[in-house]
Amino acid sequence: MQLLNSDTMQKEIVFKTSLLLIGIALNALEFFIPRIPLFPWLKPGLANIITLIWIIRYGFIESLLYALLRIWIVSFYFGFSFFTFSLGISGAMCACCAMWVFWIFLGTRRIMGTVGIAVVGAVFHNMGQLFAVYLLMAQNTHLFYQIPVMLIASVVFGGIVGAITPVFVQVLAEKSVMQRVEQASFLHDTYGIRFWQILVSSFFLAGCIALVFITQRSVLLVAAVFITFFVQGLMRGSLHALIYPLKRFWLLFLFVGILHGFFTYGTKVPQVPWITYEGSYQTIIQWLRLWTWLETTFIFLHFRFHIALLKILQKVFTGNRSTLYAGLLAVEFFPSAVAVVQHKSGALLKTLFRKPSRVVDDIFTGIIDTIIAGSKRE
Repeated sequence: MQLLNSDTMQKEIVFKTSLLLIGIALNALEFFIPRIPLFPWLKPGLANIITLIWIIRYGFIESLLYALLRIWIVSFYFGFSFFTFSLGISGAMCACCAMWVFWIFLGTRRIMGTVGIAVVGAVFHNMGQLFAVYLLMAQNTHLFYQIPVMLIASVVFGGIVGAITPVFVQVLAEKSVMQRVEQASFLHDTYGIRFWQILVSSFFLAGCIALVFITQRSVLLVAAVFITFFVQGLMRGSLHALIYPLKRFWLLFLFVGILHGFFTYGTKVPQVPWITYEGSYQTIIQWLRLWTWLETTFIFLHFRFHIALLKILQKVFTGNRSTLYAGLLAVEFFPSAVAVVQHKSGALLKTLFRKPSRVVDDIFTGIIDTIIAGSKRE
């Protein structure tokens, strides 16, 4: 990517990289919050703090691009699957669009503040994810009984996010913070990927999308077995590839089993009268689909499809060079961003609600120090 050789552009890239990594760090922080079994995707949405800041500072297209980059990078680091990425991107896009509309028409006129806008974002984020689950995984209308609970959670979590956002804005605007940004410089684009890697990844991505429309159990079984053996051959008999999907996403498998097993009408199973044959059939179908998506994670990682997406975005968003370059830098530095919160997640979560300025200062300082160290190595 060809960048303008100006101090302003360099500072903007480093600052955007820092914001993106803070969003990733906040995402990582949420992974240490216990999940509720029947609401496995329900979480505070702390990364919406940065989304709202991005909307206010850079506008609509830039904020959409930020959300896409953040979800893409986080998905790959914590175990990418077509399903989890679809959930993340549907929620993030809905929230981003809603918050931008409310910011333009109400926020800029000082009719609605960050708390109200963040609540709107949380509502749309949760609704977007809920409909994604319905379309991709559980086409069962009982799923929408969760809406009242999710609306209450949206008000609570959105209110917290909106209340914390001004603190983040204030800390990031401080002179000392900007002086830290000026000490860093960006690295060169060293991420290479070959055309055949893009081709292979695109083939499996198309297969993941096709699974949405396949309902035959035999076809899904063949797909699950084929992907499993393909991954085992690719990774030379990796036990991790077999254990990780169940270890990491067992709550999701449980949720699908409960939803279809207990809430699908049909012929009752004599030995277990609260379960129907139709529900059992749907559970098996969805489990096979989910397993195939999760196993395909390892194929995408092996062929570096996360880098391929960034390369493609460079060609599409030609007017957003600094944000895309920030995305490339974030790919390199996101393990360090996660490490900033990984070893002291409990303390950060407690401090976030009492003294949020200290948390954002700690996270930002750790991230910017990492970027400075990287630029010096370069």
